[in-house]
Amino acid sequence: MKKQVMYQPSGKIYAVNATSFQEDLIKLLQEDSCRMITIDFSLVEFLDSAGLMALVIAYKEAQKQGKKLSVVNVSPSVKIIFELSQLDQVLGIKEAEENHLLVV
Repeated sequence: MKKQVMYQPSGKIYAVNATSFQEDLIKLLQEDSCRMITIDFSLVEFLDSAGLMALVIAYKEAQKQGKKLSVVNVSPSVKIIFELSQLDQVLGIKEAEENHLLVV
């Protein structure tokens, strides 16, 4: 059975806490039952290059494991950062879907 997990960070994702953010995502990806992680950015106020790099590393790890990682509910100010880095095209940012998700 495929398990979709929703992860909801909050506040700022930047150099100070990007490693912790990345570790959380990698830990979720390492769970055998987890096939897809949806990251809900609705509570994220700011994201810097360290936060972007953490996402890229987690995305590559997901691909390596044959799993999916997606991003939803990005605020306009954070969306600009995704667009400037062109990461929005890689991750395919979308609006939240009404699914039964396990929020962690």
